[in-house]
This record gives sequence, C-alpha cells and structure tokens, in this order.
Amino acid sequence: MAAFPIESDDSQNTNEALNYLLSGPSGLGQNFQGFSAYAPAYLTGNYRPPFTNPTIVKYCFGEVDTDLIKVYPNATGLVVGMAVTGYGVAPGAVIASIGETVTGITLEKGMYTSYTPVTLDLVNVGEADSQLFFAPLNPAQSYVAPIPLGTSSMLTGNTWKFEFASTQPFPPFSNGQPIVISGVDNDFYDGRYDPIGVVDCTTEYVICKTTKTYDIEPPSSNGTAEFSIAYFSTPYLGGSKSTDCNGKVVVNGATDRVFLSAQLNNLISYEVLGGDPAELQYIVSLNRFVGFPTTDPINPEYRFLPQATVSEQIYTYSGLTGTGTLDSIETIFGTVIDQPLPNYYWYILEVMFYVSSGDLAITSTTFGQRSLSVQVVKQ
Repeated sequence: MAAFPIESDDSQNTNEALNYLLSGPSGLGQNFQGFSAYAPAYLTGNYRPPFTNPTIVKYCFGEVDTDLIKVYPNATGLVVGMAVTGYGVAPGAVIASIGETVTGITLEKGMYTSYTPVTLDLVNVGEADSQLFFAPLNPAQSYVAPIPLGTSSMLTGNTWKFEFASTQPFPPFSNGQPIVISGVDNDFYDGRYDPIGVVDCTTEYVICKTTKTYDIEPPSSNGTAEFSIAYFSTPYLGGSKSTDCNGKVVVNGATDRVFLSAQLNNLISYEVLGGDPAELQYIVSLNRFVGFPTTDPINPEYRFLPQATVSEQIYTYSGLTGTGTLDSIETIFGTVIDQPLPNYYWYILEVMFYVSSGDLAITSTTFGQRSLSVQVVKQ
C-alpha cells in the first residue's frame, strides 16, 4: 500500500498509488445489490423478468364484524377477486369491490394522509390493523396439461397465434412462459417457444413471439399446447428457473471478490402422472451470468449468458406417488466467495425440478421468505 502523503521524488509510492486507483473503487458498500421479501410469490418459469408473480402487501385497517377495510395509502395493484389474508380477515375472503381513494385526511396511523376503501365478500373476524396480503388473481401455473388446439397461424414472421379448440375456464398461460406446441398437422408450428414466449393469453387463444423471424406459413389445425417447469433431461447450467432473488454488480479489478449470501423457503406440490413411482431432485443454485452489450443501435442493452454455478444444494425425494405437497424446504447459503474476471455480472438464485425417474408434474411452487445479497469487495 502506498504511503500518504507522497513526496515528489517517491516513484515507488506514486506507482503503487496509481495502480491501486486504476484497479477500481474500494471499500464496503460501494458495489452492493440485493433483494429480500417474505410475502408469498409464485414461480413463473420465465426466461426473462418477471420471474415470479408476487403477493401485494398493503397496510390496512378494518373493524371486527364489518366487511370494509381501509387500504393505505391506496389500492394500486389490487383488483376485484383477489384473495386476502392476514390478521382479522376471515379465511377465504376475497375483494368484492374497490372504492374511490380518499385524500387530504388528517394523518392516520401516524403515516398516511390517504386511503382506499375496499369491500370484502366476508366480514372480518377480528380487528385488522396490520399488513394484509393480496394474492395474484391468476398466478402463473407451474403445470398446464396439454390443451387441444383448433387453428395455428402466423400473424407475422415472429408472432404465432394458437387458438384453443374450446374455451378455457381462465387464461392458462402467463406472459413470458416458454410453452411447447406439438402435434400440429403442419409440424413447422411444433416446438418450444422461447426465450420471448407468451406475449398474450386469453381463454380462447395464446400468442407467442420468437427472437428469430421466419417465412410465413399457412394456418394449420390440431395439436396441443402445454407447459411444465419439471425438467426431464440431464441437468445443465442454463436449464434452471430464475427466482426474484438476483442482483447485478461490476467487478473492476483482478483482486476483487464477490461475497454472496442467500435464503429461499419453497413449498412444492406435485402430481405423479404415470403408474410407476417417481424420483424428484430439487436443485437450488447460486448461478453467475456474464453480461455483454448488444449491437442493436435502436435498442441497446446488456444481455446475459450463464457462466458458472457458484454454489448448489440438492434435495432428493424418491418413491413419490399420487399427489402431494412436500414439507417446506429452507435453503440457506452462508457466505459464498466468488472471484471472476473483471466484467458486468448478474447473480441469480435459481431452482430446478429434475425428474430423474418416472413421470411427474410440479403443480405449484410457492416461495416464502427469500433473499440474496451480493457485494463486491476490493482487496
């Protein structure tokens, strides 16, 4: 380390100081990223954000034996039909209606000057005076069994529309999901649609996009559309599903080290589809992605490619039959140290559901308490 102050004729200290400055910023906290949440979230299986459908958390107040709650400071993000849980709310309650936001009130609860009245379909069983949880109206499905198709067509060279043979009870696919099409009379339509995937889905059709553009083919009939986060091929880096626990950092010098810690609680439900027992390997990984700038002059951005698994934990469940829910799985990574070359990196806590034998579907995966901390420290 160079001495301070540096004398004008001290070339050794001058060189040491210059090299230290060129190696990048020093100290703790100057290159920190992280994420934490405790409200439930539902894995989408997307290759791009959003990686989860999160629960909305709002501070609320409601009196016992009434069906009205005040949502502070407003009801942004809430829609009729959302399930509501928390202290004082009746089990199974959902939003029945949402009123107009009241503003300009005297400071309430020591924090807010506005609220939105929300009516529930059930009266409160106790006083609600805390944070309440509003579940997504239609959370992403972890498994969608094959849906028969009517007509498949290309709207543009990279936009594909698949009409369901019959109306579905609710939109089965979520935006970004890489669905699989198979059995169409013109097998040109068959395949896995990623990484863009679903861009629109209703009860009558699903529309997907691809990054590559093709010559337009005529419409075709039959086939099925399906989606599953279960993985049946040999696990590999890049095959995992990303969670919302992620952070991007810059490594400036060759001596920089990246310190990581993470936690994930996951509640997994399954259904064995075949007659034989199945074996499931649940894999939780801390993965590193390396960034590179695109050459698109109109929409310049950084893209990321999987580069390495920094740490990993594997849980194996054998002899699974029928349907069931595993005990909540808590995964904790203590201090993990990584030392990649200087570059721009994206660290993501990822999960994989590898079916090593049998036929099994993951019917739901619900995240609870979860977090990721990423810090670059200059040595």
